Amino acid sequence: MSRRGGDGLSRRQRVKQAKAKLVASPSGEVKVSILTGVTNTSEGLDLSHDVRLVRSALLYADKVELVSPVAAMLAGILTGLSQGGDFVAEMMTGLDDSTLRYLSDGQDPGQLRAQLQLMRSLSSLPRAQRRKLLTKDQARQLAEMTQQFRQVMNQGAEGMGTAMQGMWERAGAPDLEPAAAEGLLTIRGDVYDFTLPNDRVVDHFADGLQRLVEDPTNHLMFDRQMGDLTRKLLEARPDLEQRLAPHTKRATLGAGLTTRLPAFPDASMTAIIDARTELSAPLSRYRRAVGDMSERLAAGPVDNPELATEIEDLWRDDVQPALQSLASDLSATALAQNLVGQLPTDGRAWGGLAALGVSYMQVGVGALTELTQPAALVAGASLAGTALGDAVKATVSKRKDARSHDLYYLLALNDHLA
Repeated sequence: MSRRGGDGLSRRQRVKQAKAKLVASPSGEVKVSILTGVTNTSEGLDLSHDVRLVRSALLYADKVELVSPVAAMLAGILTGLSQGGDFVAEMMTGLDDSTLRYLSDGQDPGQLRAQLQLMRSLSSLPRAQRRKLLTKDQARQLAEMTQQFRQVMNQGAEGMGTAMQGMWERAGAPDLEPAAAEGLLTIRGDVYDFTLPNDRVVDHFADGLQRLVEDPTNHLMFDRQMGDLTRKLLEARPDLEQRLAPHTKRATLGAGLTTRLPAFPDASMTAIIDARTELSAPLSRYRRAVGDMSERLAAGPVDNPELATEIEDLWRDDVQPALQSLASDLSATALAQNLVGQLPTDGRAWGGLAALGVSYMQVGVGALTELTQPAALVAGASLAGTALGDAVKATVSKRKDARSHDLYYLLALNDHLA
């Protein structure tokens, strides 16, 4: 007789349900938040560095947040301007005096702000209240004024939208759009608030940084500017640095190694999205390798120059040689190389090997890949005897091991991006 709990299920049934939930539940997503500062060129605001960081992070993480004041400002304004003149009126009432005076061609900011606020209030006044508070002539005049006001604001929204779209494109931001459209990238700027007094900006950033660090699924990356600011902040918050270090090192290393692939610099955002979709299985093994390797990094989480140097050393001394070895094991010529090691010392098997030589000359190197398939193993062994069979088995084993290697993801990724 089986014991049953309050849910009426036996212990065996509850265990079975628990196992089913464990198998069905997806593993926790890896999220990377990239914190960037403000970069300018002779042509204006520049987001090319932000885009590069996003591209590299997408090759390591499931989701990416770009915490960028520039990207957030441009995206926010463009989104607002699509709503028309109401957004322009609201934005103008919130501008500081110097900016408002410049945009209004020298008008008094206080008076202009009051007029804008009055027109916004009157234009949103319900019709019933207009009839109750105003005479017929006053209501007509208000309707005309409201219509003119909306036309001016809508024209302003159209003109500003064209200007902002040009700024967005010159900054390189359209490269972010494919990732955002796929739901892989979000842009946020709430960690920064430059409208605050100077003595409050850093405190606001510290609060936002702490929220990001406290998210257990989050991995932070910094550009040089924000890394320097965070380093100064962490001098007074060693507890925050200890929590920041493991995930930040993993994200920086995992994304940093992908940027060193020969195919990465020229790969489009679309190619990167396609590649990560195709390589989800080896990506999980790659993350495991990154976790192990990141423990060898001595630099702090925001010590950008030192951390970059350590990653470069790791790439040169460990990762690149491993990838070269994997590429060799996966190459079509690996069969011939293994065969050389299996050559017999007597003359009994030379007839079979000579036949292999004729076949090799006839079909070419590329066809050797077919010999690694199970269906071809028996035929291969019968063609050249034990030596060939052993060579084929060795090649198959090497290729299987190479494809299950923790760094195979980088090799396959380079092929997909090329």
